[in-house]
Amino acid sequence: MPRDELPQHHENPGPAKPTARIADGVPNPFYARHAARLAELREEFAQGTSHERNITAAEREWEGISKRSRAMLLFWAGYDINSIAFAVERAWRELPPLERTAVGEAIRELQNDLRTVFALTL
Repeated sequence: MPRDELPQHHENPGPAKPTARIADGVPNPFYARHAARLAELREEFAQGTSHERNITAAEREWEGISKRSRAMLLFWAGYDINSIAFAVERAWRELPPLERTAVGEAIRELQNDLRTVFALTL
């Protein structure tokens, strides 16, 4: 879509909103330029074309920690030994909501316990 054209959106029926204008009545080009870019981003998001934009912070964090740390967190969250090897390979989104909650609780508990630890790290 060329940047000069205003986007046509039909998902929100209703009266058209007036274009922002400069004091002399001329349409504000700054507003029009950004409105077009926002419309492009909205379309891209709606189509799900960008995996990086759709990934959540929790998914990024889960992907960023080692499998060893994942296994420890899953064990701490109550997984049995036999299912940890399979669950370590799964994406954060693939874990059931109750299990994601258990992992989050395990992390919070570990954070609280480890805040006071210093001598063990020397």
